[in-house]
Amino acid sequence: MSAGFIKLHRKMTEWEWYQDANTFRLFVHLIIRANHKDKKWEGHLVKRGQLITGRKALAKELKISEQSIRTAITHLVATKELTTQPTNRHTIITLVNYDSYQTKEKNQPAKQPTINQLLTTNKNVKNINILLRDVPEFEINWNEYYKHRTQMRKPLTEKAANMALNALSTFHLEGVDVISVMNSSIQNGWTGLFKPQKSKPKQQEDELDWFSTGWSRKDAEFN
Repeated sequence: MSAGFIKLHRKMTEWEWYQDANTFRLFVHLIIRANHKDKKWEGHLVKRGQLITGRKALAKELKISEQSIRTAITHLVATKELTTQPTNRHTIITLVNYDSYQTKEKNQPAKQPTINQLLTTNKNVKNINILLRDVPEFEINWNEYYKHRTQMRKPLTEKAANMALNALSTFHLEGVDVISVMNSSIQNGWTGLFKPQKSKPKQQEDELDWFSTGWSRKDAEFN
């Protein structure tokens, strides 16, 4: 039997055979035993979601009678959970909705790498832990920025995430509020991270008077 794991949804508790011990045990056993990818066995192509077995083998594996196995299979066939196809020596069992139970890995959304994972995979950002870990709620806001990039259809690759963390650590050393930097990107719909621009000093009132009227307060006082 191959190593790995299967998935069971909590809705399984609402399934009509959930409280039928033998039927439930057999069904889960078949999910575990079924091929997760197509394989050939003794001249037969056994597809994903199928397995070759028999009542005697199943009875031995589950330590219940062949009659109980026969009854459980009848239940599962009746409710279209599986189909059976006899061969010369065995039976090919097909789990009808196998892909619904066991979604292929390639269809699963990519998991967000944690900051710790990024730190351990790139030696160039090893000091970010010291620089940014002490910033209150940094990781929470980083996760929001990461989610924002995904929603913008510009997900952060590992390299891009490391570059972003490098930029934030540099901003932090310069005294910039890195939380505000990330929040600004989210609020403005930006994908990048930018330091806030310094506001230009306001012109003196007499300068404004000069450009708007042609005279200044100083001139008025002189006259």
